Amino acid sequence: MTEIRLGRRVLRDPSGLEREITGYEAFLDKKFQEAKEELLEVVGGTGDVIKPVDAAMDRLLEASKGRVEENVQKAQQTGFLRSNQFMLAAGIVSARAIPPDAGLRLDAQATQVLEQRNLAALKGITDETAKVLKDELTAGILAGEGSHELAKRVESAVDGIGIARARTMARTETMFAFNTAAKANYARHGVNEVEWLVAKLKGLCEECDALDGKKFPINEAPDIPKHPRCKCILLPVIPEVAAE
Repeated sequence: MTEIRLGRRVLRDPSGLEREITGYEAFLDKKFQEAKEELLEVVGGTGDVIKPVDAAMDRLLEASKGRVEENVQKAQQTGFLRSNQFMLAAGIVSARAIPPDAGLRLDAQATQVLEQRNLAALKGITDETAKVLKDELTAGILAGEGSHELAKRVESAVDGIGIARARTMARTETMFAFNTAAKANYARHGVNEVEWLVAKLKGLCEECDALDGKKFPINEAPDIPKHPRCKCILLPVIPEVAAE
């Protein structure tokens, strides 16, 4: 086992990003709720109810770009800082080896790639939500449904697809950015081996539980996050000194 003392707080939230993730989920939830309210007003009127769907999703995506970029950068910074803490605790690096602004000087290209990945994931959700909304509204109109029934279709599509998937995306993409930054930082400091650490929470999936404590060459570790909403991280492994 890696010689790092981990307190209960770290074991429950290894990345230290739970508050940030919860805030990101809440932001996206709010944006989808705003789009839903906008569309509920449309179906309650007498005009076109199909065309406004794409416009509402486009506005949601545009309004979310700044928050997406902010979240990616925060996740990277936390990945650098958390990995530094683990390496310090393990004695892999000294405090002098870590500059005061460590984690604040992000790699511009890596940051751009991660932001584009996150935005693409969100666009996939808004596109799918728009498709289902238009299909549902078309079916309802052709069936002669009134505004009350059409409103139910809107709520079901936005809540069941948009909001649910956005929450999952928020957690998964945040952890992806965190772990990408942490692995890059480990490699930069000569760490060649990492250990899988799961969050010590109820409902732990069997797939991750089987990996807990296992060590891998840093370039051969399984993909992390392992699955949607995964909270696992990687710890640095102290190189073993061969006995003389």
